[in-house]
Amino acid sequence: MALSLINVFLLLLITPLDLSIAKKCIFTEKMQVHVMNKLPSDSPQLTIHCASKNDDLGYHSLAVDEDFNWSFCEAFADNTLFFCHFWWVQKIKDLRCLTTHVVVSLIR
Repeated sequence: MALSLINVFLLLLITPLDLSIAKKCIFTEKMQVHVMNKLPSDSPQLTIHCASKNDDLGYHSLAVDEDFNWSFCEAFADNTLFFCHFWWVQKIKDLRCLTTHVVVSLIR
């Protein structure tokens, strides 16, 4: 019984350490992505939906000057693909980034 409690304690101790290591990029560069709403100050909210092959980041509504951001580790083959869909009033815009080294300003 005491041995199994020690195993559970070690598992609980190791798990958070393992998760913190998983958030760091060991062999590739860490990329930071920011989507900022820079529409005119009296504009309705900008709605976005961003995802990759592995991660759906969900739908977000951004007021003027709000920022939605995330980070990820670049793929070994430099083939990371994130895409975002933007909705504002009656306008829809899709953006597909085929490389992780792209800086794009969609709306000014």
